[in-house]
Amino acid sequence: MLRNGSVKRCAKHILYPETKHGAKPYISLSYITHNVKLLEKFYFKEHLYLYKELIKTNIQKFDYKKFSNLVNEKEYIKAKEFLLSYIINSINVQIPSEKLKSQTKNFLYNFIGEDDNNEIEQIYISGFDKIENTRYYDDFIKIVEDILEKLENILLSNKNSTDEYMEKILEYIKSNYKEELSLQNIAERFNFGYSYLSAYFSQYTNECFTEYLNRIRIQKSCELLKNYSYSIYEVSQLVGYSDHSYFCRVFKKFVGITPSIYRKENL
Repeated sequence: MLRNGSVKRCAKHILYPETKHGAKPYISLSYITHNVKLLEKFYFKEHLYLYKELIKTNIQKFDYKKFSNLVNEKEYIKAKEFLLSYIINSINVQIPSEKLKSQTKNFLYNFIGEDDNNEIEQIYISGFDKIENTRYYDDFIKIVEDILEKLENILLSNKNSTDEYMEKILEYIKSNYKEELSLQNIAERFNFGYSYLSAYFSQYTNECFTEYLNRIRIQKSCELLKNYSYSIYEVSQLVGYSDHSYFCRVFKKFVGITPSIYRKENL
């Protein structure tokens, strides 16, 4: 049997198994071998920890949808806390460091998504390099916190300029509603990442891109239907719908009646 003094020479801190009647604990070598597993990948700077309580076979899957929603709603502090909590739990249950590093880089990258901003690119390059080379738990957490803080500051500082771009995007849609518009080609035209623009568009307009575009087209079709110079089929083509049946379904969804009834009631 090994007295705890002997174990302390192997590790500065250990969680002992409970003992009856307050007896001074002793730990056998077999107990250490079978019940305590050394954190082999991430290390603590001040201590070498052996935690039997931390040994688990799995960890709850990261809720990326919840994380994305927090980011899209600009709840950056909550998003950071949510991600850091997952990382800490992952370390505690001894997920291999390479797997955790890869996951973390993916989560951080998707904090903003694809972006042509050079400052963001440099944050990723520098931060990801530090993540790859760190061996210590303490440093790993600090690096992740630093990256998240820098990304948050950029997002907040860019909010006003982003709002200006959104107004330009909405004006572009209103001027080109009859064209074959998609969120993808608008994102490319205005140099936005698709995922970021999709989330921000929904937040800014309180509806998704497709709903917004349909609303603009139907509003314009209502104006044209008051003029008998165009058939209903021609109206659908003029506002950007190549499928007449689809136009009628969308029209009824927004207006509550069919295009033909609307025309009769407004002439």
